[in-house]
Amino acid sequence: PQAGPAPGPSAPAGMVGIVCAGDRRSVTVPLAEIIWVEGVRNYTRVQLRDGTPGLVRRTMAEWESLLPAAAFGRISRSLIIQLAAIRATQRQSRQQTLVFFHGVEAALPLGRAGTTRLKELGQ
Repeated sequence: PQAGPAPGPSAPAGMVGIVCAGDRRSVTVPLAEIIWVEGVRNYTRVQLRDGTPGLVRRTMAEWESLLPAAAFGRISRSLIIQLAAIRATQRQSRQQTLVFFHGVEAALPLGRAGTTRLKELGQ
């Protein structure tokens, strides 16, 4: 399951191709629909606004150059999130904070360093 380094001829500007995890269909989605991108070995897991997870063979550096810097923040080596999509944060302990997003049921857990970086980004 992979998509090209896009956007290219198959993905217009402002769009990106991903493979949906459940049914392995390839789709092109607007960048604004991406809630977070998480590095997982040789792939990146993409969480979409509608709750659909996707998988893409693309490096975090490629994602960082593809996603608009004003809208997305790099939280760690393996995580980029859409800042405007954050609905709430909830501190669980000194070591963990949960981040909740508009339109996504699952919370994203952040460790101490990720929480600090999120605060630096103004969230």
